Amino acid sequence: MDPAMGIVGAILVARWSLGLIRDTSGILLDHQAPGVMLEQTRAAIESVDDNRIADLHIWSIGPGIYSATIAVVTGMPKPPEYYKSLIPKDLGIVHTIVEVHHCQH
Repeated sequence: MDPAMGIVGAILVARWSLGLIRDTSGILLDHQAPGVMLEQTRAAIESVDDNRIADLHIWSIGPGIYSATIAVVTGMPKPPEYYKSLIPKDLGIVHTIVEVHHCQH
């Protein structure tokens, strides 16, 4: 009976570890956020003034928690905090880096 229970235990541990790897691999490998999240972020920032996003990266840093780096090009630059405030709060983006570039045209 001991060898049979050892095999059952090994199967349970293997099944649990595969699920854990599947759930955490995206976080550990900085998996890119879903496309809809990228589009919602882009639309929120570009809908105000003449803002254009030159570079946008959003990646998972935890279950339902994301980090973002955003490069904004605009003719009327404002502080980075302004652009951070435009991002919808329900997206789960908790850490944001914003670069603001002034464009003459």
